Amino acid sequence: MTNNLSLIIIILIVWLIYFALHSALASHSAKRWVATHWPRFTPYYRLAYNLAATLLLIPPLWILHTSQAAPLWRWH
Repeated sequence: MTNNLSLIIIILIVWLIYFALHSALASHSAKRWVATHWPRFTPYYRLAYNLAATLLLIPPLWILHTSQAAPLWRWH
């Protein structure tokens, strides 16, 4: 039980970090910061954001994939 609980907590923390980074990078203040500090990069921000969002999905999905916990549901 303790092992499953620690795995659930790790998964929860990793997803919360992903959601926080995803929201922070999507915010208007992040876009303004990039426009102010790297104006030549501004046209490519959306592409970089999508790439970062995709790459940042790897850690939580990898943890879910490699965990030995029972799935919450299965598609039949």
